[in-house]
Amino acid sequence: MDRSNRLARHTFNVFMAMFAIGFVRYFYKISMARMLDVRGYGLISAVEPVIIITASFTLTGFAAALSKYLSEEIARKNMKTAQNYLATAMHYLFPLSLVVTVLVLLAASFIANTIFHEPDLGILIRIVVLVMPVEALWLVIDGIFLGYQESPFYTYSLLVYNLVVLAAAIVLVSSGMGAEGAVFGILLGDISGLAAAYLFYRRKFRGELTLTGGSKSVRLLGKLIDFAIPKTITSVSMMILMSFDIFCITYFLGVTYAGLYNAAVPIARIMTSVASSVALPLLPAVSEDMAREKGYVGTYLCDALKYTSGATFPLTILFVVYAEGLIKLFFGVEYVVASTALMVLSLAMFFMSFCSIFSVTFQGMGKPRIPMYITVFALILNVLLNIYLIPKMGITGAALATLTSMVVKFVYLSMKMRNHAYYTPVKSDILKMGCLSLGVLAFAVAFYQRMFLGIGLGMGFYALCIVAFKIIDLRKFLFDREEIQS
Repeated sequence: MDRSNRLARHTFNVFMAMFAIGFVRYFYKISMARMLDVRGYGLISAVEPVIIITASFTLTGFAAALSKYLSEEIARKNMKTAQNYLATAMHYLFPLSLVVTVLVLLAASFIANTIFHEPDLGILIRIVVLVMPVEALWLVIDGIFLGYQESPFYTYSLLVYNLVVLAAAIVLVSSGMGAEGAVFGILLGDISGLAAAYLFYRRKFRGELTLTGGSKSVRLLGKLIDFAIPKTITSVSMMILMSFDIFCITYFLGVTYAGLYNAAVPIARIMTSVASSVALPLLPAVSEDMAREKGYVGTYLCDALKYTSGATFPLTILFVVYAEGLIKLFFGVEYVVASTALMVLSLAMFFMSFCSIFSVTFQGMGKPRIPMYITVFALILNVLLNIYLIPKMGITGAALATLTSMVVKFVYLSMKMRNHAYYTPVKSDILKMGCLSLGVLAFAVAFYQRMFLGIGLGMGFYALCIVAFKIIDLRKFLFDREEIQS
């Protein structure tokens, strides 16, 4: 299969699964926002960043390093070394997750009382941190999926996780458990996701890499750590950057405002789904290409930027124009005060989408420190801006802090990438998509009072123009190169 076609096909497969995951995830948030009061939803919104940041600090870097080195060794057909990488990760990652779980259990009251000023968060943190050992095993199996560039298996198990979280949370909250029931749903979802991932592994990969085979190696551990440290710093910094607004809002304004703000966040993050779908297969693809020295990195990057631009331009316009209508539709009129924050966050997620593509490309090229440095700088900037703006401007100030940080990160990464990969050819296509998006804006403004009609006409016009002007060849997502040529 042609390299460009392969990335397109993987992106399409992942996107379809991620679309289903996103639908279930947002239905979960909407359900919890309506089943709980604003304060209860705010408690869930505040506890989520704790486990996300903890998992990023402990696990994410190792998982990314494992998928990178597995893809390289599999490309070289050096299965013995690949098996040893897997054994090394299994030996060190699971005990590390147990240690972190115990530490967070002990620190739960301190986190709830000192950082959030909300004692009710303590029990929720103790419940949700129990997912850490489960996630450690799950991420090792995901490393195998991504190492073989079979990212759909990762998304399938993630879909199982989200479905179980939704079903369990609805049942438990309905039974009177409140926010604790919603958090228990997350724990049950993690266990189900791990079970699904293991079943996919047994069916597809058990004969190629085993979870109990191979030999642990200090040398391989050193290579994993060498890659994992900058990746971990990048991931943790990014998670804090994306979550510090919730911390500050809870600290300065209370959990009710955190709940209001978290009505805007999931809607704005919808537009990052395409970038996430592209980034997932992009890392192992770039890593494999660097190992084989075939020179396809520029092709991969151009395609990734084109697909990301195709989705983010029109979605940004629609989310800004229809911010109030979307908030009312999904969360109800009591959350409409978050509409201005949604406008600003939509612009922030626009830039974040491109940052994700650049960061993953650098990591696949073996240069994880480049995105690490700018992410840490963006984090420091974000922290300072949140502390300054939230007391003055409320939740809109938090959104402005995120937007400013993302713009700075985008400018740096796009300029830095010029020295490492050639992506000039895609700029004309991005400009064309930007111009066509003005048509989406025209329809949205003309039919402002009829949101669904405006969205339908605008996106229909945009999609027809994309196909008519052959800016994106949709056949690449559905057919192999040979099928297209025939």
